[in-house]
Amino acid sequence: MARDRAKYFRWQRRRARRAERRATKLLRRKIARNRAHERALGIAPLQWSPSEASLAPTLECPERLNLSGDYESTILFLQKVRMVSSTFSGRFRVNLCPLKEITPAAALLMVAEFDRWNELLSPLKIRPIDIDDWNPAVRTKLNEMGFFELLSAKKDFEEVLTDEERFLPFLSGHRSEGDQAKRLRLAIEALGPKLKDRQALYDGLVEAMTNVSHHAYNQGWPVPRWWMSASVNAKSGRLTVMFLDHGMTIPKTLPLSDLWENVRGMLFQMGAALTGLALSDDAQLIQAAMLVERSRTEEEHRGNGLPRDILGYVKTHSSSGRLRIFSRHGKYTFRKLADGSTTVETTTLPVPLKGTFIEWTIEDYAEGESDDPN
Repeated sequence: MARDRAKYFRWQRRRARRAERRATKLLRRKIARNRAHERALGIAPLQWSPSEASLAPTLECPERLNLSGDYESTILFLQKVRMVSSTFSGRFRVNLCPLKEITPAAALLMVAEFDRWNELLSPLKIRPIDIDDWNPAVRTKLNEMGFFELLSAKKDFEEVLTDEERFLPFLSGHRSEGDQAKRLRLAIEALGPKLKDRQALYDGLVEAMTNVSHHAYNQGWPVPRWWMSASVNAKSGRLTVMFLDHGMTIPKTLPLSDLWENVRGMLFQMGAALTGLALSDDAQLIQAAMLVERSRTEEEHRGNGLPRDILGYVKTHSSSGRLRIFSRHGKYTFRKLADGSTTVETTTLPVPLKGTFIEWTIEDYAEGESDDPN
């Protein structure tokens, strides 16, 4: 009897060792795939420790997420989120404790990246850790944007609200949906005064949605969606409205559109030689697209195009403002100054944005009292 019991325990130990070896082999394969993705993207490797080898990988967030001074580290972090969610079919964790500062633009990009993961593998969730140790202001902003609902995470913490910038819950969709643009406008006005040029904002958002539904995604694209949100500083009067898609980007889709010949002509007018280098300059391509009117306006639910609807909200507004477009390796910035003068700046980005991000900023958005009930 004792001999049989000893034999049974030896068999159990051998079985446990085989299971451990299989798990270790599987983990090493996952890590190898992860390393291959890292090399392909040119990003820093994910750190692993022996004590956590059997756990889900943990992503460490940078201290600052924004699209200005910390653009490269921000985009690389978001690329790592996408890479790990694609490589590891199970859960993984995100450590946002180091995060001390996040802008509205970076917040929308991060929320959209996690929302994309949820749609691809809806039963599984990205797991934030040590929420109580997060920066209170960052935690409040992400909560306002709908981050905790997105992750189905508990919100047993006290919000730190200020009289300054407030974030709005993100909205998402697949098609051109005018009611969503109106819903965002109503949410903006719920936090402060009514909007000037509300129709221009509506037209800009609908044009962005239309471009997504017509051009951004090929058939069979994993998550053919757009995301939008806004932030409001009612005290200073500043409004920031943001729109994002994960599609093929403006520079990539332009040669396939009916605008391409007009864009080529605009590049000549801008003084750009039609060489391979000029046509591969994403920022110049975005700038040319912003100057070309759509050649076909008879299509149902189509606006007037990028120059009138996207650029028009800042250009025709009575106060100063800014339009920024990030798409692939190109960044386009249009500024309207307080005296009415305008400037345009184009920049080549060190790390590509996989999609198109549009941001309108108005320095004095308030209309005051209005009798318009809508």
